[in-house]
Amino acid sequence: MRVALVTDSNAALPAVLAGRVLVVPLSVRVDGRELLEGIDVDADALAAALARGATVTTAAPAPGQFVRAYAEAVAAGAERVVSVHLGADTSGTAQAAALAARMAPLPVEVVDSASASFGTGCCVWAAAEALDAGGDADEAAAAARAVAARLANVVVLGGLALAERGGRLSPQAKELGDGLPVLALEGGRMQPVGTVHDVDEAIEVIVAHVATLASGASLRLGVGHAAVPLVADRLAAAAARLDVPGGVERFVFGPSTMAHTGLGAFGIVFHAL
Repeated sequence: MRVALVTDSNAALPAVLAGRVLVVPLSVRVDGRELLEGIDVDADALAAALARGATVTTAAPAPGQFVRAYAEAVAAGAERVVSVHLGADTSGTAQAAALAARMAPLPVEVVDSASASFGTGCCVWAAAEALDAGGDADEAAAAARAVAARLANVVVLGGLALAERGGRLSPQAKELGDGLPVLALEGGRMQPVGTVHDVDEAIEVIVAHVATLASGASLRLGVGHAAVPLVADRLAAAAARLDVPGGVERFVFGPSTMAHTGLGAFGIVFHAL
């Protein structure tokens, strides 16, 4: 039985899945103009808009967009669909997919990744690997949910300030408090795990926290950023010292993620293998 994979444009998919997954775009509104993520606006364009002070908001796809994607899957020969999406606690995307599944011309299993960006991408990746191993749609959905339950991330928001003046916080940023918090997703909520004043310190805190949570396990791990590629390069080099058999994946925060993190965010998304 042929199974199609569907996700939404917030997912940061690994290169190995290129061309294999149907992607339904979220809407990104920039100064009142509605754009489709990945079609009308990419990460570079959104970063430029944020840099000039644009007002940016996002919206989940309408159920009809998912119905069309599921119909496209049928036209390509699929008999079932596994549809993996941005966490329901932050977006209505999974709910829209679930509503569309009731109207779809084939059985659809909707998976809430309880995550975003590369986290959702990891769930799609797990589903694809389950299918490649000979599993059916139920097994692919179960694999995606198992990864969702193991996912963790550690991130610095507002890191653009760290990238200025040789990697230390600017005086203006220091006036906002005693450094920038390093945040980790724990129990479905972002919790502070440290406070940093420079890039080296941020990298040290992030990698140390990942190592603590990993407890010696092998990891699938990605390093992502929002318009601070050189900082991400340094973080990736440090993360490579962890047990990451497949190597460190790299991703850029897409428009619908960057709209909420702002410029300069960087961090790690990972799960135990």
